[in-house]
Amino acid sequence: MPGVRANAGYSSITPSRARREAPAISAKPEARGNDQPAEIRPATTTLHPVKSVVPALSRGHKFSYAALFAFTLVLYVRPSELSSSPIAASIALVVGILTLALFLPTQLALEGNLSAPLTEVKLVALFALLAIVNIPLAMSPADAWQTFSGTFIRCLVMFVVLVNVVRTEARLKGLLYLAIGAAVLLSIGAINEYRYGLATVEGYRVSGRGVGIFGNTNDMALFVVTVLPIAVGFFFVSR
Repeated sequence: MPGVRANAGYSSITPSRARREAPAISAKPEARGNDQPAEIRPATTTLHPVKSVVPALSRGHKFSYAALFAFTLVLYVRPSELSSSPIAASIALVVGILTLALFLPTQLALEGNLSAPLTEVKLVALFALLAIVNIPLAMSPADAWQTFSGTFIRCLVMFVVLVNVVRTEARLKGLLYLAIGAAVLLSIGAINEYRYGLATVEGYRVSGRGVGIFGNTNDMALFVVTVLPIAVGFFFVSR
């Protein structure tokens, strides 16, 4: 204590003096014997922010999304199979052209290009390039070109529109709910046909619907089983 003389084995050192005279701790631990482990210092870890590799998409394409939703609805309903009028036969083409007419100027205004630099777009473009390269190698190049320039190119264009227009979770859910509704109607029809004994494919399978995207039994079944886990997921996350 201050003011008290040192006795045997003791010294009168104030706390401030003790702190000044304390030896500095070296950054490197001193070498010790095998029986005395080296000083363990806590490791410091520096966390660096992870930069997102997905480009941020600005909001937009409201009218393009409305046209895309209407186009998808027309594909599911297939009015050309419900009526033989020329208007019903060309309504899908008209809505598809309207969708592109709304998409192109809006996309150029938002991003300055025909598509955002998304990985999915790059992969589908590579897929299309491989298809073009392999057309001359096909057994029937004329049939290969007809398939590419007809069905495939339309699917490719609408895919690019889809990944650029669906920019929010609400828009994605809207298209998924539409797909679930179509799958429910297809399932009800298939169950009724099986229940009434109207299995017309190989005597034990129900047939598809019309000649459109659900005209083939396997395509219809593939669509239903694809939508089924999405419907189950919506069921578990709903309130």
